[in-house]
Amino acid sequence: MSTLEGIAHELSRMDTAERRRFNEALEQIAAEEPARAGWVRGIPDALGLDGC
Repeated sequence: MSTLEGIAHELSRMDTAERRRFNEALEQIAAEEPARAGWVRGIPDALGLDGC
């Protein structure tokens, strides 16, 4: 299993509150890095988490 697959697997096990905090963290990063905001917001889909 690749490192990204391992991360995706762990993230897929999050409960609702954990997913909300994860999304909030991504939004904070996106706000602080506007040039990379699209990439940051695309992380859940890129990891196969479908809108996490």
